[in-house]
Amino acid sequence: QDPGVDEAGRHYVAADDGKWLPYDVYDRVKQDPGEEGFPRTARRVYRRYIEIRFLKWYVVGPVFTCGLILTLYLIGKFLAAGVGRILWNWFDGILHRVPIIRNVYGSVKQVTDFVFSEREIEFTRVVAVEYPRKGIWSLGFVTSESMLEIRSAANEPVLTVLMPTSPMPATGFTVNVKKSETIDLNITMDQAFQFIVSCGVVVPPHQMYNTLEQADKSAAPSGAVPGAENGALPSRTATPTASSD
Repeated sequence: QDPGVDEAGRHYVAADDGKWLPYDVYDRVKQDPGEEGFPRTARRVYRRYIEIRFLKWYVVGPVFTCGLILTLYLIGKFLAAGVGRILWNWFDGILHRVPIIRNVYGSVKQVTDFVFSEREIEFTRVVAVEYPRKGIWSLGFVTSESMLEIRSAANEPVLTVLMPTSPMPATGFTVNVKKSETIDLNITMDQAFQFIVSCGVVVPPHQMYNTLEQADKSAAPSGAVPGAENGALPSRTATPTASSD
């Protein structure tokens, strides 16, 4: 019997390592051996055949993307359930016990919990503080409530405020200020950054003095008599009457 044919009549070809390969596999790889040339072992021939036959780029890309989306969706649904919460707490406990990771993980978790949790003091809160002395007002960003011991010493709520510097608001320093000594400003974070970067040149439109002055003038009644705002009334000239003889 021919050694290249089995009992069922299927043809085989011997590879360089002495192992036999189906002829259709050998022929397919021989037509497209790849950049490295024809593989010298049967295992590599099979690997090349799988790449050509099944792992085509226009098939692997969509399948991998759909599989990743489905996996993330199932993980999200699983974590939203009670069992997922238990497993997450278990995984969180493991990270807190690893010597090197627990220091970094604890700090990152504290920051992310602060940003994404609902708190009484919002991260985007802009306040004015009399700093560095009375009569000089500086803009600051409230980051959190201050430490408990400082709050107890002040006998009132104390805020931790980031005092940015001009024209680089990314740098600055942290101060603890009594809540009663701060003024909440009706401006957004972007408007506050523009004010700081421009060194006070760019002022929010609704905070400009000229705008407020014009609004006050436009709010005055159209029939107002000049001088009436000071409490003075115009003098009334007597009209002479004709005397009758």
